[in-house]
Amino acid sequence: MPPLSHHIRRFMLTRTVRILMECNCGARLRLYHFKNR
Repeated sequence: MPPLSHHIRRFMLTRTVRILMECNCGARLRLYHFKNR
């Protein structure tokens, strides 16, 4: 049985990375739309 904390840490890390990537993409899209106005 693998340690649960390792799974939780990995899950949180991937989730954080995904949220950061989504925020980055959203900011870039917003900047793009704002620039094209």
